[in-house]
Amino acid sequence: RYVGSFVNDKRHGFGKVWYPNGLGVYTGYWLHNKRHGSGTMSFANGDVYEGQWSVDQPNGVGTLTMTNGETYTGDFINQHKHG
Repeated sequence: RYVGSFVNDKRHGFGKVWYPNGLGVYTGYWLHNKRHGSGTMSFANGDVYEGQWSVDQPNGVGTLTMTNGETYTGDFINQHKHG
């Protein structure tokens, strides 16, 4: 389910999506139906990523807080920690 802005029937601007089967919740910005800009993804396992997105993946500076108590703040490239 998605609540937010649309442009030409695509998610665009600020919005929130609840992914099916409890996979998680994303709140943040969209560009042409892809997560882009700043946003927060709360995953079903309890991990939370807050930071920059590009082409539907964590890209740029962000913070990943894991359920085991570990936290990584830094750069992400194509959803992988970098640095």
